[in-house]
Amino acid sequence: MVFTSYRIASLRKAEESLFASGLAWWQEWQEWHDLSTPGRPTTFEPRDVSTGPKTHVHMVRATAESADPNGMPLVCLHGFAHGTSCFYTAAAPLAEAYAAGPVFILDMPGCGLSSRPAYAIAADPEQRRLEAENFFCDELEAWRKAMGIERMVLAGHSVGGHSAFAYAERHPERVERLVLISPAGVPRPPEDFDPKGHRDKPLLFQLAFSLWERGYSPLS
Repeated sequence: MVFTSYRIASLRKAEESLFASGLAWWQEWQEWHDLSTPGRPTTFEPRDVSTGPKTHVHMVRATAESADPNGMPLVCLHGFAHGTSCFYTAAAPLAEAYAAGPVFILDMPGCGLSSRPAYAIAADPEQRRLEAENFFCDELEAWRKAMGIERMVLAGHSVGGHSAFAYAERHPERVERLVLISPAGVPRPPEDFDPKGHRDKPLLFQLAFSLWERGYSPLS
């Protein structure tokens, strides 16, 4: 328990340092290029939002001086094996340019400082896809409800783009606009795609693919 608490504290400190360095970089960029700067720097507020009895979604709220605190939020989802700090250099310029409302950057479930609920790998490929989408979309919807957000601009990068796309399909009334940044897996695979076509690959690749199929990943 002590190690776990220490690790969480270290992650929070690392996140704080990254966003501070991202803001410092942005302020230097504005100075170098003679850009107008806000009277008050963009602020970053980390927070854990309860989504259930044993689950929570961690987020960082970026608020620019010009932003309407009650306006429509922009919600950003990161890609595979990333977290909120994926956006650490983009957060301040994004918040200042968006201005319509606050910017929320989320740790997806199982990533960063969000909770890691149990997850089982289904044998059927189609069921596996649906359960994976539900794993992310259900938590995003629970977070939205907990935050009292009616509609949002939803942006997702890579695998986060896939989750954003899947969420918009399920809850179109909650998405004002959908922004996909190099989304992964949005179109279905071609009909001639063979998921077992790795048998002629090097042994190390086959081992890695086998572990992946059984639910192991860098996040493990």
